[in-house]
Amino acid sequence: MNTLAVDLTTSDIKMGLDINGVFSDYKNVDQPNFVSFFFFLSDFLKKNKTEIHEINRIVVCTAPGNFNGIRASISAMKGICCSLPIQLIGINKFQALSKIYKSALISLKYRGNKIYWCILKDEELIFMSSSEIEDIKTSNDQSDLVVVGYKAEEIARSIKVKKFIERNDVSIRDLLNFSRKVVSSRKFLPKPLYISPGQSLFSKYKGPKILDKPLDVC
Repeated sequence: MNTLAVDLTTSDIKMGLDINGVFSDYKNVDQPNFVSFFFFLSDFLKKNKTEIHEINRIVVCTAPGNFNGIRASISAMKGICCSLPIQLIGINKFQALSKIYKSALISLKYRGNKIYWCILKDEELIFMSSSEIEDIKTSNDQSDLVVVGYKAEEIARSIKVKKFIERNDVSIRDLLNFSRKVVSSRKFLPKPLYISPGQSLFSKYKGPKILDKPLDVC
């Protein structure tokens, strides 16, 4: 499968290609998200000797990050996929870092002393919030939990788990690697993942009750 990935969650334009297992990526730091985006896309494909009609799947990064950039990338890619038989899916950064872990706490840099964090069970997002590290609480049964992401070692120490993998950022290759696992697009709809102010109130929850069923965050 030939896959194109697009990430406009920051002020940079990031794109990547997975053409039959061969990766290539592109990053532009000189322009805002929306300026000449299609020019950069066309140039990126041309440099990789690939035509847009040769792409089978497009992946857009759906969160967290610049909301305007996320919406713009989804709209732009929907426009392409409406005119060509290309599958469009959305993958957020939490999923991209979760990889093969059955149970994981994923952390991403937010602002100041705060981080975005979420808990995934069997790749299902069951809790998401933003808080300072000392305010992160999990259920009692966390023996199989792996902490992955920003300040993972500090978080693992705070919640008393042994396994952690330090990652400061999510790369375009992470999105492409995760997309290889996606068989059905039904669970990976291209729509922004919202982290509302109300959700952050749960950052100090104590018990496992909130983990009883998946949290609908979209």
